[in-house]
Amino acid sequence: MQINPSEVVATTSRLAEPAEHDDLLNYRLKVLLSIAGAPAIRLCEGGFGITRQEWRVLAALVESGAMSPSRLAERVQLERAVVSRRVTALVDKRLVERTRSSTDARRAEVRANMSGQRLYSELFPRLAAINRRLMAGLDPAEALALERALDKLTTRARQIQREGDGVEARADRRHGGSRRHLPPGSVCGA
Repeated sequence: MQINPSEVVATTSRLAEPAEHDDLLNYRLKVLLSIAGAPAIRLCEGGFGITRQEWRVLAALVESGAMSPSRLAERVQLERAVVSRRVTALVDKRLVERTRSSTDARRAEVRANMSGQRLYSELFPRLAAINRRLMAGLDPAEALALERALDKLTTRARQIQREGDGVEARADRRHGGSRRHLPPGSVCGA
């Protein structure tokens, strides 16, 4: 009797026990984001003239209100320098305003202006429609299970990050992208 591999029910997730690069969760999420995110990127950039990161910053300001650049960076999960550049671009596009704090001149606050709020109200429903088309591939129970799984994985990732991620090496992006620490005698390090 021959067994068809597609009929065998896996007892261990390839994501939980990766055997190759394509099994890594981060890679699978990147592939999904690349494919599923393409229409949203085209809509943002081609239809509204803002990048995906600019959209994320603008959406956070509309949804959460005015905040400091540091708080904004936390909210959108981007480095402060990146957020600063995106805010500057949005100010130049007249979608957000940066003001000094009335209580401390060293502090700034960023807020979406009326043009930014209008852009948000036009763009968000279209992005939500793209999201609904993608999620239509799952039944309601699968969608809830995915939401719960993503929440659990995000909580776990934050815990790992707080505890120290277990990786000793750090990238040195400012000076060329990476640092390689190869064992003595290795093929690449010889």
